[in-house]
Amino acid sequence: MLKGCQKQMIVLRGTGSEIFDEAYFILKSNEKDRRGGGRCYSAEENAAMLFEANRILEENRFSRPSRPAGYYALRYTLFFTAGVLLGAAFILLTLAIS
Repeated sequence: MLKGCQKQMIVLRGTGSEIFDEAYFILKSNEKDRRGGGRCYSAEENAAMLFEANRILEENRFSRPSRPAGYYALRYTLFFTAGVLLGAAFILLTLAIS
């Protein structure tokens, strides 16, 4: 357990990542912060830190490569057409045999 030490931390929950649910970012402090106690961050600095944390999460996210919009429509159309042609071929073959 650390006593007399204050750390600034950003906690991100529900990251949407396939790897991790929560991310903890512990901020570095400079020499002035160590001598004078904790540091208060401005709204702009907080926004910049959150932007950087989200950027790091995005860089480390595993995702499947996205397929073009018409990929599945074309695929299912080809399967349907092949099924219709095979069905017609079996019907013609059955009629030719009998």
